[in-house]
Amino acid sequence: MITVRKLGVIGTVVLAVALAACTSSTTTPPVASTTAASATTSASAVSATTWWADSTWISPLVGWVLGEGKAGCAACLVIKTTVNGGRNWSAVPAPRGGLSVSSPQVCVRLGGCVGHLLFVNRHDGYLYGPALFTTTDGGRTWRRQAGKQTEALATVAPGVVWRLAYDHDGCPGPCDVILQQQRAGSTSWVTVRAPFDDKITGVTPQIVSTATTRVLIVFYGNLASGFPSSATFYITADRGRSWTTRIDPCGGGTGRASYEATDTSAIGDGVVVVECLSKQNSETKAFVLVSRDDGHAFGPRRPMPDPNAFMIAAATASTIVAATENVGGSGSFTYTLELSSDGGVHWRTVLRERETLTTMQGGSYLAFLSSTVGHWIGYPDKLWTTTDAGRQWRISGL
Repeated sequence: MITVRKLGVIGTVVLAVALAACTSSTTTPPVASTTAASATTSASAVSATTWWADSTWISPLVGWVLGEGKAGCAACLVIKTTVNGGRNWSAVPAPRGGLSVSSPQVCVRLGGCVGHLLFVNRHDGYLYGPALFTTTDGGRTWRRQAGKQTEALATVAPGVVWRLAYDHDGCPGPCDVILQQQRAGSTSWVTVRAPFDDKITGVTPQIVSTATTRVLIVFYGNLASGFPSSATFYITADRGRSWTTRIDPCGGGTGRASYEATDTSAIGDGVVVVECLSKQNSETKAFVLVSRDDGHAFGPRRPMPDPNAFMIAAATASTIVAATENVGGSGSFTYTLELSSDGGVHWRTVLRERETLTTMQGGSYLAFLSSTVGHWIGYPDKLWTTTDAGRQWRISGL
C-alpha cells in the first residue's frame, strides 16, 4: 500500500487539549462527480457544518476525517469514519478542543488544540499537532500522552509510528526537534538517532513514508522570510540505522532565480517527486522534479501550470496531481486540481472550484492511497475522492 500524506502548513501552537466528549451529526448523501468540464461547484452542494482539516485511510474503503464543527459546537473537534469509500460517514467521539490551524483563540481558551489525525489500523489512532492523543479502540476513547509536543507523525512500517517532537517554541518555530518511534498501542516513545537531532529550529517538517523501508524526512525553510531557506532531505532505507543527506534539489540560487522545495511525495520503486517554488517572484511558474533512485538524482524541471498549486501527490512515476491548498483572506477564490499523466511533461485541469473565502478555516490534505485512489481537501468544507488515478473526482458524502 502506498501512503503519501500532505498535511498542509503545519502551525506551531504550543498548547495542549483538555479532554472531554464531543459528537457531531449524521451525514448527507453523496454528491455526483464534478470535473473541469462542469466548471464550478457551489459550497452549498454539501452540508457545510464542519471545516475539515485532515484525513487518514487504511484501505480504499476505510478512512477517517478530522474537522471542527461550526454549528452549535464551535469549540468541538469532529471526527467521522467511513467503511464504504466515503459514500456514508458516522461520527466518532473526539476530545474537546479546536483545530490548531483555524481557531487560535479557542485553543487559548480551552488550553490547546490538535491539527492532524492518523489511524494505523482499525483500532490504533493518533490525534496530534501539537498535543497528542491516542486511541486503541477505534476512537471510542482517547487518552492524552504526556511529554514532548508533536510537530509531524507518520506510519513508517506495519504498526510502527515515527514523530518529530520538541520541548518548546520561540526560536521561532519548534525548537530542538528530535525523532522518536512508538509501536502502535504503546504509551512510550524511543528516540531514533538522526543527523538533525536537537539542531533543527523554526522550520516546517514533513515525514514521507513509502511502501518500502525507505523514509524521507524533509525540513522546509520559510518561503516568506526573505532569507535563504533551502530545504534539507534526510533519507534512511533501514529505519534510522543509517542516513544520507540531500540538500534542496530545486537549485537554490538568489533573487528571481531562487527556488526552494515546498512539498514532497514518494512511492515505491524509488520514485520521489518534489515541488519547487520561486521565493522571490510569485508570478514565476513552479516546477516539479522526479527522481527514480530514492532522491539521489533528479530529472529535468517540469513546469507546473498554476502558481497556486502548493500541494503535490504522486500515484505512480507518471501520474502526479497538483492542488491548491486552503488559503486565508476574503473574497472570491478558485481552487484547482491539475493532473499530469506523463511525469509532469503535460498538465490538464481536472477540477476547478470557485469559493468565497471566510474567516473560518480548516486545513489541507492531498494523498494517494494506491495507484488509483486518492483524496483532496482544498476548500475545507469538502473531501474529494478519485478512484481512477485523478481523472475524475467526486465529493464524499460528509
